[in-house]
Amino acid sequence: MSKINVIRLINLNYNNNAIRISDETFHMNGESTLLSLRNGGGKSVLVQMMMAPFVHKRYRDAKDRPFESYFTTAKPTFILVEWVLDHGAGYVMTGMMVRRRQEISADIADANETLEIIQFISEYQTSCPYDIHHLPVIEKRKKEITLKNFGSCRQLFDSYKKDSSVKFFSYDMSNSAQVRQYFDKLTEYQIYYKEWETIMKKVNLKESGLSDLFADCKDEKGLVEKWLLDAVASKLNKGKDRMKEFQNILEKYVGQYKDNKSKIERRDIIRLFSQESQAIMDTARRYEAEEKNLKLQQEQIGIFLWQLEAAKNTAHSEETAIAVRKQQILADMEHLKYQQASKAIYEAMDAERFCRAEREMIQLERDEKEQEYEQTKHTLQLLECAKQQEELQEQNAECTQYEQQLAVLNQQEQDFGQERRQLGYTLRMHYETRCSMQQKQVMQYEEKLVQIQDKMIQEEEKTESCRAKALELSTCIGSMQARIQEYDAKEEAYNKRYEPGFIRNILGEYEPAALDIRLQEYEKELDELKKSYQRMQKTAEEGSWMQKENERNLEDARRQKMQKEQELEHAKEVFGQYEQELSERRKMLRYFGLDETVLYDMEKILHAAQRKLSEIEWAKRSLEKDEDLLEKEYQRLTQGRILELPETFEKLLEQLGISYVYGMEWLKKNQYTQVQNQMLVRRYSFLPYALLLSRRDMEKLKSAKEKKQEKELPYTSFPIPLMIREELEYVEDGEQNPVVQMERENVSFYMLFNEHLLNEEKLKQMIAEKERQITKKKEQIRIRREEYEEYFEKKEKLRSQKVTKELQEQAAQKQRILLDELEELTGKIEKQREEAQKLAAKLQKLQQQIQESVRQQSAKERGLDELRQLYRAYQSYLQDKQQLEALQHNLTITKEKEQLAENTAAKLRERAKKQEIELEHSRRIADELSEKAAGYQQYEKEDQVEGEVEDLENRYLAITSQISLRQQEIERLLLAAREKVRKIERELARKQKKYKLSDKEWMQTVYDVKAEEYQEQLLTVREQQYELKKAQWNEADKNAALASQRLEQQKKAMFEKCRQSQPLAKEEIQPVNFETEIEKKDYTRKELEQAQLAQQKRMDWYEEHLTALAEYMEFVPKDEQKLWELIAHRLESDTVATKEEQMMWESVRKQEDAQILSGRPEHSQETMATGPGISRMTEKIQEAYDYQCELQMIAMLQEAVERLSREELRRRKGTLLRDYNNCQERRQQQKDQLTGLLNQMVRKEAFAEDFYRKPIEAMLSLTDHAGQVLRQLHTTLQSYESLMEKIQVDISVVEEEKNRIVELLSEYVHEVHQNIARIDQNSTIRIRDKNVKMLNISLPVWEENANLYQIKIQDFMDETTQKGIELLERNENAQEYLGTRMTTKNLYDVVVGIESVQIHLHKIEEQRQYEISWSQVARNSGGEGFLSAFIILSSLLYYMRRDESDLFADRNEGKVLLMDNPFAQTNASHLLKPLMDMAKKTNTQLICLSGLGGESIYNRFDNIYILNLIAASLRSGMQYLKAEHMRGAETEAVLVSQIEVLGQQELVF
Repeated sequence: MSKINVIRLINLNYNNNAIRISDETFHMNGESTLLSLRNGGGKSVLVQMMMAPFVHKRYRDAKDRPFESYFTTAKPTFILVEWVLDHGAGYVMTGMMVRRRQEISADIADANETLEIIQFISEYQTSCPYDIHHLPVIEKRKKEITLKNFGSCRQLFDSYKKDSSVKFFSYDMSNSAQVRQYFDKLTEYQIYYKEWETIMKKVNLKESGLSDLFADCKDEKGLVEKWLLDAVASKLNKGKDRMKEFQNILEKYVGQYKDNKSKIERRDIIRLFSQESQAIMDTARRYEAEEKNLKLQQEQIGIFLWQLEAAKNTAHSEETAIAVRKQQILADMEHLKYQQASKAIYEAMDAERFCRAEREMIQLERDEKEQEYEQTKHTLQLLECAKQQEELQEQNAECTQYEQQLAVLNQQEQDFGQERRQLGYTLRMHYETRCSMQQKQVMQYEEKLVQIQDKMIQEEEKTESCRAKALELSTCIGSMQARIQEYDAKEEAYNKRYEPGFIRNILGEYEPAALDIRLQEYEKELDELKKSYQRMQKTAEEGSWMQKENERNLEDARRQKMQKEQELEHAKEVFGQYEQELSERRKMLRYFGLDETVLYDMEKILHAAQRKLSEIEWAKRSLEKDEDLLEKEYQRLTQGRILELPETFEKLLEQLGISYVYGMEWLKKNQYTQVQNQMLVRRYSFLPYALLLSRRDMEKLKSAKEKKQEKELPYTSFPIPLMIREELEYVEDGEQNPVVQMERENVSFYMLFNEHLLNEEKLKQMIAEKERQITKKKEQIRIRREEYEEYFEKKEKLRSQKVTKELQEQAAQKQRILLDELEELTGKIEKQREEAQKLAAKLQKLQQQIQESVRQQSAKERGLDELRQLYRAYQSYLQDKQQLEALQHNLTITKEKEQLAENTAAKLRERAKKQEIELEHSRRIADELSEKAAGYQQYEKEDQVEGEVEDLENRYLAITSQISLRQQEIERLLLAAREKVRKIERELARKQKKYKLSDKEWMQTVYDVKAEEYQEQLLTVREQQYELKKAQWNEADKNAALASQRLEQQKKAMFEKCRQSQPLAKEEIQPVNFETEIEKKDYTRKELEQAQLAQQKRMDWYEEHLTALAEYMEFVPKDEQKLWELIAHRLESDTVATKEEQMMWESVRKQEDAQILSGRPEHSQETMATGPGISRMTEKIQEAYDYQCELQMIAMLQEAVERLSREELRRRKGTLLRDYNNCQERRQQQKDQLTGLLNQMVRKEAFAEDFYRKPIEAMLSLTDHAGQVLRQLHTTLQSYESLMEKIQVDISVVEEEKNRIVELLSEYVHEVHQNIARIDQNSTIRIRDKNVKMLNISLPVWEENANLYQIKIQDFMDETTQKGIELLERNENAQEYLGTRMTTKNLYDVVVGIESVQIHLHKIEEQRQYEISWSQVARNSGGEGFLSAFIILSSLLYYMRRDESDLFADRNEGKVLLMDNPFAQTNASHLLKPLMDMAKKTNTQLICLSGLGGESIYNRFDNIYILNLIAASLRSGMQYLKAEHMRGAETEAVLVSQIEVLGQQELVF
């Protein structure tokens, strides 16, 4: 769209002709413009006028003001708008000339048209005679400026139109053809009337109407449906109606599908048969496989029995050496607990004594601070009262001053004040009373007039209604008389055919109920015959159906029972597994120190487990650290290396070829006596810690710095003592001095060498002690490591558990439900067997009775049909007869009512005229009284003065002129001062009572601000000090009480645990960690008990399982050779043997192969200590294989069973039995399932035809042999495939058409999807120096969902096709249905889903911006909602104008948005800036009319007009609207037709 350059309005009157625009021009210059006009000045009128040239007639009216109401004279009004075209293409002026129609001509299409409108378009490049400024519609004469008349202007426009050199076009808007031409011409300039009629009209329905533009879109779905998809559909269907094309294609396809429906249905049923048969084929194959599995399970049970017997004989000899040690450990634990409790009591006694002493000391300090605080607070209260006392004295002095001044003035004016107030109040009451009475009279007159007018209208409407009704009744009477005569002929014809006939009485009617009785007799006899037949037929059909249904139900019930039994077994296993997990969890809770209240709180249990692991890990690391230190000390003792050299320094010595000896090592190997070495150490204190070098090596080291660069020498973090070996001398000296002074460096070292290291025996003892300590630490670390692994295993086991409280309850509930269902199914099966036997006997008796009733119906039906026809005709005859009488009666009454209503209306019209005259007179009197009463509103209640009103008014005016204004002001000040005195006195009394002060106690205190501030600060400090001491005392008192309580608790705990009332003597208490020691002892005791119990239980387990499996001993083959082969087969099978068993077997085979290769097989005569069956087996094994290999294999298999826990053994046994039983059940289940599937197929309606049903019944007869079922199914499918090839050829055309339509729809929906995504592309603006995308539309990724969308389109096609065929088969109109289905909204919603579109906008606040959803925006009101609505609208306008197909077109055409008072809700600067930025980004010109101003609004516009109303000097009550160009560029050309209203000059119309 182009942008508006200039708007010119000429001769526009509004507000009932009270405001006039003579000739005003607004230069917009294509920029956003603000027209500022106060409220009531006509903003909405200007908006209505500016829109008028661009909308059709029905859109010109405002909500409360029709467009035609502005034009009441024959003089024309001009509305001219000049547009600046895009790309510098020049200008185009669109204009409207309008006036009130003077006469109705015959060529006018609409006889109700009250306006004459000529609209014109002028295109030009530069200024010319027919541009907006120079259009000659105004004539300037010598003394006046006149407006040309309508006819002259029209002739002028016609002459321009005929001139081919001028691009000027005019259109008579009363001609519909020219109306179309006008709006088509606007479209050529990208001025689209639809935008003005929809968007612009809705935006200006009320002030700030843009906020309500999307008000009915409460969520994203509503916005997408009503706006986004409408915009996309409009754009995509702009050139042609693609949806109509899709509808036509789909309509054609539905017809094709209908013609080939039978073939398509046959193809679909065959496909369904193939799909259903796949399950039958799979089931039959599983049926064959289950036989093989059953045999394999029997072999596995036999092998397991052999393993159990062997393992039982090895578990008896490991349970007898534990009891004595266990008792000793228990005694040690009791004594450790007694020591622990005694130590805790002594610690509690010391803590109690300390807490009591601390409490007493703090109490003394608290009392002192409290006294200081109270004293300071009292001083501050006195200062506060003294301050109030000073204010009271000041106010009293002020009152005295005003009273003295007032006394002087009262003396002067005391004669007039009272009388004036009395006169004013008297006059006020007089006029108010009269005014009230007069207004009541006005209201009575108005109500009476309304009543009369309402009655008059009612009577006139009643007259017209009666007249129309009388005419209608006369017509109906003639028609009814003709219908009555037709019945006579029908009656005569019936009487001739049937005896006896019917005869009417004198009233022209039959005897009452004569026809009804005859008809009922016929119907009753015929009905009885039909019912009898139907009952018999239905009974036979039901019996046959029930017989088949009962058989199927019985089969289904058996299958359901078997399924429920399997589900029950599984539910029991699940419940048992949960119980086992809970049992293990309860044991673990005791390890973690938790009770069973947290049994189901897995998070808490795992947290406790992790905490326990962390404690163990920390203890283990601490022990490892201690061990490391001990190892280092051990190395130093054994190697004599007290000093640890840095690695870099060792490399340096090695590179220099320097040999060194540790000082301690030299002392051990120097062959000196112990005493001599002691003397050496005392002489050379650094010797044990130093490196001994030869003198030559020392010189090498000293010269290393010269040979190497400084940066290459290693740095040290501590000093390394070096000594020359040759200089060490034996010197007898005194005792060792621990402090060595180095005078040169002024540094001292503390060194006290352990001389025991020089004693060989004592050194060995020290080394042995270190070894013992290291061994002890390693044992402790091992225990902690094993403890950690045990707890970690328990934690991981807990983590792997699945049981929760809800799952356990569900499992228990499921068991109960399944048991109930099984019981119910069992009863149901028995009941159905009994019912099946009774049905067969009833079916044979019915067939003979059915034929007889058919012959007796025909005779009755013919007579009944003709009697019914006569009955219907007679009923119509009676109705017509009654209606004729009623119509004649109504006609008479209607004519009487018409005359009465006409007379009454005439009388009411006369009464209404009289009442209007009385009402107008009464209103005028009431207005005069109201104005007089308003002059005395300031007087309150006084004594009223008697007298005539006129005399009282004269007296009041005389007195008013004498009263002093100074007296009034002083009286007001005096009242205010007295009120302040009363308030201060009340406040002073309240504070005296509040602070409990004696009377006038504060009078001796002088108020000082600095003193008050000092006391306040001092009070705060002392209050804090007091509160601190108070809190400290409370804490100390609490600690003392807790210490006493803990002491008593410790004594009580010791008695409960150890049964001792007095603690053990302090010297008898060992300095150890009692908790650790007790835990160690208890851990050892538990391990012993568990080991003893485990051995006893294991023997019981083996015996238990052997007893339970005794009935399956027959599964062990009688041939021992066969048994060994089965064992080998089991171990070689990946699907049967465990991984551990496979590893054993591989090991035995390797040894066997080695012996065969060496040629030295070794045989032994030992026999295995197994059961009788197993011994026979081993004898056979010895004959075939090497005995040592057999023995090793058997031992491995025994150990494999011995390593299993009870639960694992039970699970192994249960698994074998379950698998065996399951194999039996699965075999039967697969057979039942196969039978059930075939029964389900045969009952399906789709396969009811013999073509499908007979092959299924044939398979049902073969269900005892799965192979035969498979062969029959294969044959059937082959025959169907041959038929399918023939059908597919015929329906391929329909399928290809469907695929083409699906592809077209997919491409269209994809295009819609892409276009929705483009709507937000131009919504990014700069906010606070950042790019912010104000509108963000999020859509599902098409490529990720393409397959799903394709399926949805196909489903849409299938559903629509099916419904269309149903309509065609019922001979209904399918086109209407297809039209409702084939819309852009429906298609996109079905495929993608409108709700999947997410819309977010940026919410702009003063200090931040953030993204919110459209649903949140819809709840916003005010400026935020207005800004969001503008962003949506501007983005839509940009999208709709953007031509994606033209790569060279301007992608951002100019757009115009006209808004009435948009700033009523949006005047904040942080909202206006992004609004204007968005307008610039989308190249949108905003023309805003507003009564609001201020910098926040003005600063956003580069072009501003201030519109003022100027009173006309020649016409009273008339105002002119004048425009003042406040900001923006003005056209400098001389505008010869521009008119100004100055002085007495006016435009003459």
